[in-house]
Amino acid sequence: MKKINWKDKLSDNKFWVAAVGFVTAILAVFNIDDLTIEKVAVIITAGGVLVVYILSDSYVEAKILSDERVEAVIEEMVTPLNNATDELIKINKRMDEIISYADKRQDG
Repeated sequence: MKKINWKDKLSDNKFWVAAVGFVTAILAVFNIDDLTIEKVAVIITAGGVLVVYILSDSYVEAKILSDERVEAVIEEMVTPLNNATDELIKINKRMDEIISYADKRQDG
């Protein structure tokens, strides 16, 4: 059986509408006055808004941290490659100098 993903459920507006509908129907069955039913519906809706905000904000923060970690890993990988490239350029220049020197000695 598939587990319920409560994070997705709690961040879904349809879930909160269904919760309000269910609770107000139960309250109506027990002859609770309309004002109390409205107050309960408002409280449930406010709680839903708060939960959705917290989950959304957590998702955004996690995404930002994830992106920052990816950038840090890329930087860790790129820096040695840049250093190696710089060293290869120096070696290539030095080899050109040696070849040039050898050519001059051979010609001279």
